[in-house]
Amino acid sequence: MLLTKTVKVKYNHKYKSFIDKYKADENGLYEIDVKDLPNGSTVKVLAKCDFCGSEHQLNYSMYLKNIKSCNCYSCVKCRGKKISKGRLNQSDESKKKWLENIQNCWKNKSESEIQEMVNQVKNTKKERYGNENYNNSKKGFKHTIETIDKIKKSIEERDKELSNRKMKETCLIKYKSENYSKSTNFFSETKIGSHQNWLRYIDNHEHVFLCTKCNHEFIISANVFNSRYNNNRELCTICNPIKKANPIKLTEYKKYHKKVMKISRKVRNIVFENWDGYDYYDNEYIRDFKNLDCYNEKYPTIDHKISILYGFLNDIDEEIIADIINLCVTKRKINSVKNKKCEKDFKLI
Repeated sequence: MLLTKTVKVKYNHKYKSFIDKYKADENGLYEIDVKDLPNGSTVKVLAKCDFCGSEHQLNYSMYLKNIKSCNCYSCVKCRGKKISKGRLNQSDESKKKWLENIQNCWKNKSESEIQEMVNQVKNTKKERYGNENYNNSKKGFKHTIETIDKIKKSIEERDKELSNRKMKETCLIKYKSENYSKSTNFFSETKIGSHQNWLRYIDNHEHVFLCTKCNHEFIISANVFNSRYNNNRELCTICNPIKKANPIKLTEYKKYHKKVMKISRKVRNIVFENWDGYDYYDNEYIRDFKNLDCYNEKYPTIDHKISILYGFLNDIDEEIIADIINLCVTKRKINSVKNKKCEKDFKLI
């Protein structure tokens, strides 16, 4: 389909017959109707593919050539569709004529000429693909494998999409949610969902709880819930709002922590040399676990009996916190559970 209705052109002797009915603008250009252009015109026009709807810019003469066969415009990709449409629209008489022309073309040739043409085709295939039959050549075989792989991938993607859709539908019927991990049934088995005041899950790890004091609903994230629940603090974020960290104190603590860790690293080897091989907190022999990956939960790590946070809050000197007397060896798992607690406050479960 032709989208361009009018075009601007300069005066040309080819336009003599119709140019008089149009007026030139300040630049000497004539805005004329596309239909008045001669068939061989190279003026650019905008056309829309009648099959896929894509728009293309081309010469007017090329557009006329394109629509000549079945009076519809097609892009390069939809060329096959236009050909099949043209064949469908052909009358029986025209089809018969087309077949007769092909048959006559071969009838008029002698057997030697036909054989020569066949040999020429075979030789061309041998030169290009190394085999008389394209499908038996390396290129043809590779092309066949690629086609099979593409078909397999499309089937797998379709099956995966169908299975995902079926899974979502099943979850909706059973759990009233497309994703089981976001359903009430899933959270009822977790620590946060089994809490007596838990109501529902929203999204982005946020949950709705009921405040028993004021009898109102409040939203709390999973991280805030865990920290408050583990420290026996009030859960409600309305009655007990989340306090924002003081940026000045935070930077001071980072400097303090960095200095303590720097001194601790200097005496780290001495601590391991004097170590008897037993975990300080549960008395398990863990010297053999030194060969494990450093991220393993049983890997021996250095711990501060009096925590770095406690030392910062109570203005204890960095060298005292990083002293060998305050250092001990324990498993990574216990070290992470102890976190910022001191030895006296930490109870091993």
